[in-house]
Amino acid sequence: MDPSLTDPKRLVKAGNIDVLDDIESASIKIRTFVDRVRTAAYGYAGFFDAVKVNEKELEQLYQYDLKLLSLLDGLTSAVDNLEASVNSDGFPAAIRNTVQKAQDAIDAFNDRCELLKMGQQ
Repeated sequence: MDPSLTDPKRLVKAGNIDVLDDIESASIKIRTFVDRVRTAAYGYAGFFDAVKVNEKELEQLYQYDLKLLSLLDGLTSAVDNLEASVNSDGFPAAIRNTVQKAQDAIDAFNDRCELLKMGQQ
């Protein structure tokens, strides 16, 4: 993602003051998702670990991981579209799409975390 995309000065100069809050919302959601993934417990237990993940839970984790990869691809495409649509009529819709894609990724990651919590009870 081009760091200048979310540069408030660039958006103001381009006359896009009204979208600053929406851009910031997208940026925060993307950073939240990245931070959660970066600091996550993976959920795959080793042979001697006290917490075991059974075969069914492991398959569910794999499915969540595949879904996260798919959502990440969609989020990357949304950001690319956002960058391409700066100063166009489609810019507000591109922002909304990016915010939604980022929220979908966060929600999917939260669902994965819930699966891990249930497996530890």
